[in-house]
Amino acid sequence: PSPEGGQRYFHVHMLPLDHDSIGSERGVAVIMWETTQEVIARQKAEEMARHAEAQRAWLKAVIDQMPEGVYIASAPEGELLMMNRAAGEIFTQGDDVQRLADVGDPKVYGIYKEDGSEMALEGLPLMRAIQKEETTVGEEQLYIRPNGARSNLLVNAAPLYDNTGKLIAGVVVFQDITHLKEIERMKDEFMSIASHELRTPLTNVKATAQLMARRAEQGEYPQREVTSIKAIVQQSERMTRLINELLDVSRLQTGSFTVHLTHLDLGRLCREVVEQCRLAYPQLTLKLSVGGPVWVNADADRIEQVLSNLLDNAAKYATQGQIDVRLTTHPGEGVARIEVQDDGEGFDPAHSERIFDRFSKLDSINHHSKGMGLGLFISRQIMEAHGGTLTAYSPGAGQGATFTVTMPLAETNG
Repeated sequence: PSPEGGQRYFHVHMLPLDHDSIGSERGVAVIMWETTQEVIARQKAEEMARHAEAQRAWLKAVIDQMPEGVYIASAPEGELLMMNRAAGEIFTQGDDVQRLADVGDPKVYGIYKEDGSEMALEGLPLMRAIQKEETTVGEEQLYIRPNGARSNLLVNAAPLYDNTGKLIAGVVVFQDITHLKEIERMKDEFMSIASHELRTPLTNVKATAQLMARRAEQGEYPQREVTSIKAIVQQSERMTRLINELLDVSRLQTGSFTVHLTHLDLGRLCREVVEQCRLAYPQLTLKLSVGGPVWVNADADRIEQVLSNLLDNAAKYATQGQIDVRLTTHPGEGVARIEVQDDGEGFDPAHSERIFDRFSKLDSINHHSKGMGLGLFISRQIMEAHGGTLTAYSPGAGQGATFTVTMPLAETNG
């Protein structure tokens, strides 16, 4: 004990002293040096170790309660450091947990890409995190269990660093979304069946309404009934478009969506679609900029569907009624580009991808939105089937929007 009330520590060596002469007295040599700082440092290290172990146990207890699977692996080797209960239940299936310590070949553990194709070792989100320091968000994978059962996983991964910024590990969080995919499949199947079942009676309603409309033009019905007949025709056409959208979504989900390519003058098609839009929206001002023929190999009906969707979308949100359509060619890039620009409400640039999701409607424009939010989703899928793209840009709310279509030019003209 020190006089100040604390404690001081010493290391002590005692050695006996002896003389050669007879009768000489013996003594003891005592060697002491203070070790207070070393002891305190050791005590602190032990306390930190106990605290770290408590933190580790606390962390494991927390992640063990998570319904999502979590595992942490060292960088860059991929050795397993921690895995929660959900991950063990999904992957180990009663095997030794350490089988995951070495990442190894993804096929050994039944990990495949979403479409069932093989995944290379370096393609695993964990390996990308611990070797390339990449972050993965919302990647879907297919897990095939040893008994052949299949599970769909939604995977997120990120690198982990120490307080000096050194990469030390990678963490992967995955969620079993098999039940969600099954619900989605059932929903698509329902939409397909419902669409087919609705299409036949609606076709009869539409045909009958069109026949009555022609008779109305010949004066066979009172004027007050003509308006009702026209409304029936208009609404049946709208319902037909909605049903066709549902069928297209169903085909896209089942892989039965196809395009039939022909040699097509894109400039001529643009002029025809814009003219149809002028007739449908006489209150709008449409400006078309098209040069000479622009030849592409494309499905004319599907490209017309894309352009009509974009013009209808622009017409919904145009505040001043101004829509510009520009067709340009870029031989250096080997593409044709169509831009549809409106002066409407626009959207947050951060939502430029979200608007192409199925059933997507931005909150900022929902109060004007009609339809099911499928037109842009289908249009992008159509362009990708043509080897092209469909993108959207807006400077911000109230500043209009521009939708850009690109597709490959045909190798020969005319």
